[in-house]
Amino acid sequence: MTRDLGSLLAELESAGVRLWARDGAVHYDGPSTALPTGVLDELRAQRPELLRRLTVSALGVTVVPAGAEHLRMWRSMRTVSRPEVWINSFSAHTGARIDVDVLRAAMDDVVARHESLRAGFAEGEDGGLGMSVHPSASARVEILDADPAELSNARGIQARCLRFAGEPLDLTRPPLLRLGVLRHERDGRADDVLALAFHHLIADGVTLEILGDELGARYRARLKGEPGELPPAQPYSGFLEQERRWIETELDEAVESRAARLGTACAVLTFPEDPDADPESTDNVSFLTLDDADSALFTEAVRRARLSEFAVMLAALNVLMTEVTGASDYVLAVSAACRVPEFAETVGLVRRHVPVRLRALAGDSWADLARRALDDLGEAMAYPLLSLEALRERWAPGGAADFPQLVVTHLPEMRLGVDLGDGLVLWEECPLPGARAGIGMIMRKDAGRVSGGFEIAGALASARTRQRWLDRYGALLVEAARDLDAPLPPHPRAAGPAPLSTAGGTR
Repeated sequence: MTRDLGSLLAELESAGVRLWARDGAVHYDGPSTALPTGVLDELRAQRPELLRRLTVSALGVTVVPAGAEHLRMWRSMRTVSRPEVWINSFSAHTGARIDVDVLRAAMDDVVARHESLRAGFAEGEDGGLGMSVHPSASARVEILDADPAELSNARGIQARCLRFAGEPLDLTRPPLLRLGVLRHERDGRADDVLALAFHHLIADGVTLEILGDELGARYRARLKGEPGELPPAQPYSGFLEQERRWIETELDEAVESRAARLGTACAVLTFPEDPDADPESTDNVSFLTLDDADSALFTEAVRRARLSEFAVMLAALNVLMTEVTGASDYVLAVSAACRVPEFAETVGLVRRHVPVRLRALAGDSWADLARRALDDLGEAMAYPLLSLEALRERWAPGGAADFPQLVVTHLPEMRLGVDLGDGLVLWEECPLPGARAGIGMIMRKDAGRVSGGFEIAGALASARTRQRWLDRYGALLVEAARDLDAPLPPHPRAAGPAPLSTAGGTR
């Protein structure tokens, strides 16, 4: 007996199945267990009505031009054969039993608030990238099946979360995120693991904080049966519209000014050949965290000198990169969240690679280099919507294909997690495999401890080389903390890579 189509669709939606119509066919995404042969037969029997309903539900979709950072990421995605590289994933033990139905409803509340979470992406006939904002979307939230052996250890749990995160996404169909729950117990008590996976096109680290806060608030409210309404969210399309106006009115002037400030700095660093490097390696992340004593020393020294911790960490990075490449004057891309005030509470992709000149001069102390780095970062942030990519052809035409090569991400005491009612749950990041072009340097503080990490394309350095760089970087941080007025450590001023012949000029 064929069930009423409305009831069947509601049942599938609650099971995490998404249906859509395209080119006269019905497509679906969701757990295979929710679509056994009998259910598929019911859908086939009502195919004409199903297509009509899906077509009608698609009405009201608004298509707007994607943003500058979307375009940069879209171009990069074309160069990587593994789409899972662009899916960010996090997981955490909750110390509680998660009510999946409540979690699903809470997630739907958050998705309904933010346009980017109801957005898909596709190229139009003109080749431009469009963001289609749907009037509604239902997030996939499910209980993950797992082998008992996997749940018995942290490595197995992470592996299961990675498999969940790595499942394909149809970028045209929102929301481009999903939540999974692993039923788990520890010492006889419920300790479910919550996994979140989302495509980087719809959120970054800063806006993920907003998503986590709102999801926790809605989950707690629904669990208690309270309304707990959240204030209206700013439309992400408004942020994109403001960016388009800025590009039309201020971009040229900003590019000319910033290009002049960058001068003849090196555009692309050249790293010494590493015979042990593996171009196909996906094990490309190394991390180091100072112990409590050294972290406290570093934090106190920076406070006394009235400097920024990030600026001193940049100074140490300059010393390290000079020792490795021979270049002490170069441009890096600082991954910065460009939060214009009126869209400060909007979930979406708002970061960009801000161009910052890192330049050590003869006779510099640690403090001198740190202050110069901080000043240049401030100058770069005077143009919050200007990215290094926008400068490429005017400042360094003909630059290498992997430009920019060195990207630095600063994560201060960042709160990435969901408060489900029993206190803050911090995410443990599950890095997915996939080498990047170039080097990503991550600087952050975790519960007061200073950390640094590298994410390096396999062709540039082996795991041993990365660890050697990290060990040296940690030693430099401690050296700086002991005496910020001391001169920078001496190192051979190798000629290093010459700047691009056309760098420094403006058109």
